[in-house]
Amino acid sequence: MQGYFEELSYSSSKHALNEASLCIPNSVPVAVSVSTWEIVTSPNRLMKTFDFDNFKAMKAFLDELLNYQEEVGHHAKLTVDARKVIIEVYTHDVDDVTELDTEYAAMADAIDEDVKHFIMINSAEGEFGY
Repeated sequence: MQGYFEELSYSSSKHALNEASLCIPNSVPVAVSVSTWEIVTSPNRLMKTFDFDNFKAMKAFLDELLNYQEEVGHHAKLTVDARKVIIEVYTHDVDDVTELDTEYAAMADAIDEDVKHFIMINSAEGEFGY
């Protein structure tokens, strides 16, 4: 996996990823068109901050993400700061980003889209549970 990142020739410690650099699995329920994940160094890891308009959306996102982590057995560092969730994910065994991490990133993006869509529909219909 290290060779993969060397081929991309980056000039700083933070790098934006695009859809082509993420291995988005076919099983993701929502296609992610643009990714704003960054590669951060020491160790190399994927990082992204998710902002939420309200507590319900953030809680629904975290619930789904934690369920996904348990299901696949791959866990990220999650930091909650007010209505923001910061995710940092890498494979600890190799201290680098692997396909497990790019799949995790794609699923986190998909969960975010699903939750925002679900909350928006329920709010429009006057339902406030999730």
